[in-house]
Amino acid sequence: MSPAIEFPDRETRARLRSEVLDAIALHRARHPLQQQIEAAEPARQRAYLALHEACREERLAAQLDALDPATRAWLQQIAAIHASTDGWNCPPFSSIESPFIIETASTRYHAASAIDALAMPALLGCDGTLHGHCRQCGVALSHRINRQGGLDELAILQLGVITDPADSAAVPDTRRPPSWLICADCPPPDTVIRLPLPPASTIGNAFYGFIGRLRCALHNP
Repeated sequence: MSPAIEFPDRETRARLRSEVLDAIALHRARHPLQQQIEAAEPARQRAYLALHEACREERLAAQLDALDPATRAWLQQIAAIHASTDGWNCPPFSSIESPFIIETASTRYHAASAIDALAMPALLGCDGTLHGHCRQCGVALSHRINRQGGLDELAILQLGVITDPADSAAVPDTRRPPSWLICADCPPPDTVIRLPLPPASTIGNAFYGFIGRLRCALHNP
């Protein structure tokens, strides 16, 4: 039998809500992707959405080749895409192998960070399983995420996410992800913040939620 979840009291819930809202605001301030995309002209917004469709279908490289140079340069400037010697990131998707894998019924996707991975099933519109490992002890970790971003009950008890508050990199880098998974048995390093899985998932889904809204707005003007 799975251990029961102990729900926090009202004061703890209020504190967690405040911390999550602060984290979302900080993440958006450091990575103003939503603001840049929403301020762009419709043609560039469609180009951005086309990249995400290409990521879903694992044809990002071909879609990038089809972009006109000005649009491609703009997408790189606002960190919507990022090139490295190993491949491309189009957050939350990555064409580069990473420690964070979302496995669906038909495909395995890589993410640039733990928080990015938590947001992917809702963006994909399908259930998925997150595969990764604990940043501290290396034990393999996995849990189910449904298409609405809902989490497996047991995973809520077993997993957490650690993130470095000093990390201000403009672009997620799979070689040094801004957030990692951590198991329940390991204490986090002193220099990072440990987040329970539900708040970490809320941050990821809030940060990338604009993509679905933009898709609806452009398809149903």
